[in-house]
Amino acid sequence: MIEKCQSCYKQKIEPFGDCPIFSKLQQANELLSSADLDTSKLQFNCQHFQPIPVLAAVTVFVVKNEKFLLGKRLGSHGSGTWALPGGKIDFGENWFNAAQREVLEETGLLTDKFELHGLTNDIFLEDKKHFVNVIISCKITDGGEPRVIEKDKCEGWEWISCDDVKDNEIENRPLFLSLKNVLKAIDIVKVCRSKS
Repeated sequence: MIEKCQSCYKQKIEPFGDCPIFSKLQQANELLSSADLDTSKLQFNCQHFQPIPVLAAVTVFVVKNEKFLLGKRLGSHGSGTWALPGGKIDFGENWFNAAQREVLEETGLLTDKFELHGLTNDIFLEDKKHFVNVIISCKITDGGEPRVIEKDKCEGWEWISCDDVKDNEIENRPLFLSLKNVLKAIDIVKVCRSKS
């Protein structure tokens, strides 16, 4: 997929609609594909085109007694919204290791029994961030309680009953975009009950 360049982003032009750069790329691709050319060494350079990287991350349902862990975010990205533990996958790391590491770094909890549930495509236009999130569930190994370890990123952790999720919302809690997308993608009640 062609990312929005800064010019289109500022003008609020959709990249697959009226974007003049995408239009030129499309014309160039059609011309090159119809010609008998070696295109492996060709590069497209444009002073307006600055791609926004797509990052891989994990979003983790930490489950205990049919409840899951939610934290209230701090900082500029999603501040004031509620989210699951998680974060970027490090280079060379598999998603279960990333889930275990992120939960430990954010809450101090040790986890196991990891399960993959799907993916979300989370595009934060205002923050110019794009994440593909791997949805993982796990259980805590020792029955411990979460601690706020990254005080600049999280105000506090709470256990939420899976029964409190109604129509992909949790009452009185503004939800982080990634969590909204996760709740649309999977059956959270089923996940909580299968881990209890």
